Amino acid sequence: MSKFIKSLGTSLLLVSLIIFWVYNLSYNTEITSATGGAVEITVLYKNGEEVKDINYTIDLLEEGGYSLGFVDRSTNCSMLTPSPSVRVHADQLAHLTIQVQCNGKLGKRTGHILYAHNSLERVLLYEIKNAQHSFKKIRSSNISVLGINKDPLVTFSLEGNIWSLDTGTRKLKQLTDAGLDNEPDWAPDGEHIAFTSRRDGNKEIYVMGAEGNQQQNITNSPSSDYFPDWSPDGMKVVFTSNRKGKEELFIVYPNTKRVRQLTHNTIQEQEALWMPDGRAIKVRSRSVLGMSRIYTIDFNGRILETEIAVTAFSFNRFYQSTHNLMQADVYATDLNNPFSGWI
Repeated sequence: MSKFIKSLGTSLLLVSLIIFWVYNLSYNTEITSATGGAVEITVLYKNGEEVKDINYTIDLLEEGGYSLGFVDRSTNCSMLTPSPSVRVHADQLAHLTIQVQCNGKLGKRTGHILYAHNSLERVLLYEIKNAQHSFKKIRSSNISVLGINKDPLVTFSLEGNIWSLDTGTRKLKQLTDAGLDNEPDWAPDGEHIAFTSRRDGNKEIYVMGAEGNQQQNITNSPSSDYFPDWSPDGMKVVFTSNRKGKEELFIVYPNTKRVRQLTHNTIQEQEALWMPDGRAIKVRSRSVLGMSRIYTIDFNGRILETEIAVTAFSFNRFYQSTHNLMQADVYATDLNNPFSGWI
C-alpha cells in the first residue's frame, strides 16, 4: 500500500510539473504573438554602378516607432539613408529600405551590423555576414544596453570578442580580441564593462574601461565564474561560480578584487540580477524540464521570496521591467559577398 501511495505521489508531482511547464510556455507564447509586429528591411547595396537588394525580416517587435541603422565592422560600407525609422503595429508587417554604399568587393568575413531600437524598451542587433538568409539568435546575456535615451550605447559579444556600438554616431568599436569573451555588462556610470572571459583557461570575470583599456581579471579562481551583473551603485558585481562544488552566487568588489560568497543553500543558481534599489537580487535557478524558479534574496543571501516556475523568456521580461532598461537581443545571419556571381 505504501509503495502504491509513493508511486501515486510521484506521478502527481510529475503531472503538476508538466502542467506548470505547458501553462507557462503557452502564456508566454500568447503574450509574444499578441503584441508582436514585424519589419521587412530591404538593404539596397550599391557598389559603383552595381546595385543589389536583399531582404531581412525582424519579428516579435513591440508596437511603436523604431529607429534603425547600419554599420560595417570592416568600414567598407556605409549607410546612405539618413535616420531611417519605421512604425510597428501588432500582427502587421511594416517595410523599410536602407541604402548602403560599399567600396570594392565584400570579403567572406566582412561583418555588417543592422540594428533597431525604440528608445523605450528594446534594442535589436543583427550581424550580416555571408550568403545564407537565416537568422540565428544569440542569447541576451551577451548584450548590455546603457541608459534610456534616443541613442543608446550598446556593448555585445560577437565571435568571442566584445564590441561597443554608439547608435547615435554609428560608431562601432572592437574592445577585445581574445576570441574568448562574452556576457558583457555596463557599469551604471558607463565608464567600465564587466564580462566573462576564458582567456586564462577557465571562465573568469574581467573588467575593462569603456574603450577596452585596462582589462583585468578580478576573480582569479581555478573554477568557473560567469554571468556578471553590476550593482546599481557601481561598487560591486554579482556573479555565478562553481568554486564551492556547485553553482552559488558570489560578489566581487572590482576596486579590491575581494570576493564574498553570497548564497549557501541547495538552490542551483544560474543567473542573478540586481534590483534597481540595490537592496535585493533576483535569482533564476537552473532549468528543470525547461522551467526555472525566481528567488529574491537580500544582500546577505537570505531568501525573501520564491516565485512560481517560469521560463527563461519570463526572466528576460522581468529584467526589462525591473531594471527599466532596454531589452536587447542579438541575431546572427550569414550573408556572403552580396555581389558574388553578378559583379
